[in-house]
Amino acid sequence: MTRTVTQLVLRDCSTCGEQRAFEAVVCAESHGADCPELVCIDCGEAVFVGVFEFEAAAGAEIETAIAAAA
Repeated sequence: MTRTVTQLVLRDCSTCGEQRAFEAVVCAESHGADCPELVCIDCGEAVFVGVFEFEAAAGAEIETAIAAAA
């Protein structure tokens, strides 16, 4: 069996209760090396690491949304 080796990253694993090595999984969404899903190589716990970008609403839009909800 051929296996692609990825870079290991030390992260806190909540299942193991201490720092463990995590590796990127084979990404089904074609992220490649930038895949935000990591798996603990000891227990298999998966974590999602990534940055989400949200558009900030303008002040008037926020006030309108609050007034509509009231």
